[in-house]
Amino acid sequence: MFSDKYGRNTIMIVEDTELIRIHVKDMLKDVLKDVNIILAGNGLEGLESYKNNTNIALIITDIKMPIMSGHTMAGQIRVIEEFTDRAFTPIVALTRYGDEQTNIKNEAVKIYPGLDKPVLKQDLFKILKTLNLI
Repeated sequence: MFSDKYGRNTIMIVEDTELIRIHVKDMLKDVLKDVNIILAGNGLEGLESYKNNTNIALIITDIKMPIMSGHTMAGQIRVIEEFTDRAFTPIVALTRYGDEQTNIKNEAVKIYPGLDKPVLKQDLFKILKTLNLI
Protein backbone atom coordinates (compact mmCIF):
# COMPACT_ATOMS: atom_id res chain seq x y z
CA MET A 1 0.00 0.00 0.00
CA PHE A 2 1.23 3.50 -0.82
CA SER A 3 2.32 5.68 2.10
CA ASP A 4 5.02 8.17 2.98
CA LYS A 5 7.43 7.95 5.93
CA TYR A 6 4.68 9.27 8.23
CA GLY A 7 2.14 6.68 7.09
CA ARG A 8 0.13 9.19 5.07
CA ASN A 9 -1.51 7.54 2.05
CA THR A 10 -3.32 10.29 0.13
CA ILE A 11 -2.35 12.61 -2.71
CA MET A 12 -4.35 15.76 -3.37
CA ILE A 13 -4.62 17.31 -6.83
CA VAL A 14 -5.66 20.98 -6.86
CA GLU A 15 -6.44 22.18 -10.39
CA ASP A 16 -9.23 24.32 -11.80
CA THR A 17 -9.41 22.45 -15.12
CA GLU A 18 -11.34 19.21 -14.64
CA LEU A 19 -9.72 17.47 -17.62
CA ILE A 20 -6.24 18.05 -16.17
CA ARG A 21 -7.35 16.88 -12.68
CA ILE A 22 -8.66 13.63 -14.14
CA HIS A 23 -5.57 13.16 -16.34
CA VAL A 24 -3.19 13.53 -13.36
CA LYS A 25 -5.40 11.30 -11.20
CA ASP A 26 -5.41 8.55 -13.85
CA MET A 27 -1.62 8.71 -14.19
CA LEU A 28 -1.20 8.50 -10.40
CA LYS A 29 -3.51 5.47 -10.29
CA ASP A 30 -1.35 3.81 -12.98
CA VAL A 31 1.86 4.40 -11.01
CA LEU A 32 0.47 3.94 -7.47
CA LYS A 33 -2.32 1.39 -7.70
CA ASP A 34 -3.57 1.74 -4.13
CA VAL A 35 -3.24 5.48 -3.53
CA ASN A 36 -6.13 7.55 -2.19
CA ILE A 37 -6.71 10.71 -4.21
CA ILE A 38 -8.53 13.91 -3.30
CA LEU A 39 -9.53 16.30 -6.07
CA ALA A 40 -10.02 20.03 -5.53
CA GLY A 41 -11.01 22.66 -8.07
CA ASN A 42 -9.24 25.67 -6.51
CA GLY A 43 -6.96 26.63 -3.66
CA LEU A 44 -9.79 27.24 -1.19
CA GLU A 45 -11.20 23.75 -1.77
CA GLY A 46 -7.67 22.38 -1.44
CA LEU A 47 -7.07 24.22 1.83
CA GLU A 48 -10.34 22.95 3.30
CA SER A 49 -9.53 19.39 2.19
CA TYR A 50 -6.08 19.69 3.76
CA LYS A 51 -7.55 20.92 7.05
CA ASN A 52 -9.97 17.97 7.11
CA ASN A 53 -7.53 15.22 6.12
CA THR A 54 -4.34 14.43 8.01
CA ASN A 55 -3.34 11.64 5.59
CA ILE A 56 -2.18 13.86 2.71
CA ALA A 57 1.36 12.84 1.71
CA LEU A 58 1.65 15.08 -1.36
CA ILE A 59 -0.16 18.03 -2.91
CA ILE A 60 0.07 18.68 -6.64
CA THR A 61 -1.32 22.12 -7.35
CA ASP A 62 -1.92 24.52 -10.16
CA ILE A 63 -0.64 28.00 -9.37
CA LYS A 64 -3.05 30.36 -11.14
CA MET A 65 -6.63 29.48 -10.19
CA PRO A 66 -9.80 31.43 -9.42
CA ILE A 67 -10.98 31.98 -5.84
CA MET A 68 -7.58 31.10 -4.27
CA SER A 69 -4.22 30.60 -5.96
CA GLY A 70 -1.87 27.71 -5.34
CA HIS A 71 0.59 30.12 -3.71
CA THR A 72 -1.99 31.42 -1.24
CA MET A 73 -3.15 27.89 -0.40
CA ALA A 74 0.45 26.71 0.10
CA GLY A 75 1.24 29.68 2.33
CA GLN A 76 -1.73 28.92 4.56
CA ILE A 77 -0.79 25.22 4.71
CA ARG A 78 2.75 26.18 5.79
CA VAL A 79 1.29 28.31 8.61
CA ILE A 80 -0.84 25.36 9.78
CA GLU A 81 2.23 23.11 9.73
CA GLU A 82 4.28 25.64 11.67
CA PHE A 83 1.74 26.09 14.46
CA THR A 84 0.45 22.53 14.78
CA ASP A 85 2.00 19.09 15.00
CA ARG A 86 1.32 18.30 11.33
CA ALA A 87 4.29 17.05 9.37
CA PHE A 88 5.65 18.95 6.38
CA THR A 89 3.68 18.12 3.23
CA PRO A 90 5.49 18.38 -0.11
CA ILE A 91 3.66 20.62 -2.56
CA VAL A 92 4.52 20.36 -6.25
CA ALA A 93 3.67 23.06 -8.78
CA LEU A 94 1.57 22.06 -11.77
CA THR A 95 1.79 24.97 -14.15
CA ARG A 96 2.39 26.41 -17.59
CA TYR A 97 4.21 29.36 -16.04
CA GLY A 98 7.90 28.97 -15.22
CA ASP A 99 8.75 32.65 -15.07
CA GLU A 100 11.07 34.14 -12.46
CA GLN A 101 8.28 35.76 -10.42
CA THR A 102 6.40 32.46 -10.16
CA ASN A 103 9.60 30.67 -9.13
CA ILE A 104 10.30 33.25 -6.41
CA LYS A 105 6.76 32.81 -5.04
CA ASN A 106 7.19 29.02 -5.19
CA GLU A 107 10.34 29.24 -3.07
CA ALA A 108 8.67 31.57 -0.56
CA VAL A 109 5.98 28.99 0.28
CA LYS A 110 8.19 25.94 -0.29
CA ILE A 111 6.52 24.68 -3.46
CA TYR A 112 8.67 22.31 -5.48
CA PRO A 113 8.84 23.21 -9.15
CA GLY A 114 8.23 20.22 -11.25
CA LEU A 115 5.23 19.46 -13.39
CA ASP A 116 4.70 21.37 -16.58
CA LYS A 117 1.43 21.22 -18.46
CA PRO A 118 0.71 19.05 -20.28
CA VAL A 119 1.77 16.54 -17.62
CA LEU A 120 3.76 13.57 -18.84
CA LYS A 121 3.80 10.27 -16.98
CA GLN A 122 7.60 10.13 -16.87
CA ASP A 123 7.72 13.60 -15.25
CA LEU A 124 5.19 12.57 -12.63
CA PHE A 125 7.17 9.37 -11.95
CA LYS A 126 10.38 11.41 -11.58
CA ILE A 127 8.75 13.75 -9.03
CA LEU A 128 7.39 10.81 -6.99
CA LYS A 129 10.83 9.20 -7.02
CA THR A 130 12.61 12.46 -6.08
CA LEU A 131 10.26 12.86 -3.09
CA ASN A 132 10.86 9.20 -2.06
CA LEU A 133 7.20 8.32 -2.55
CA ILE A 134 7.98 5.33 -4.80
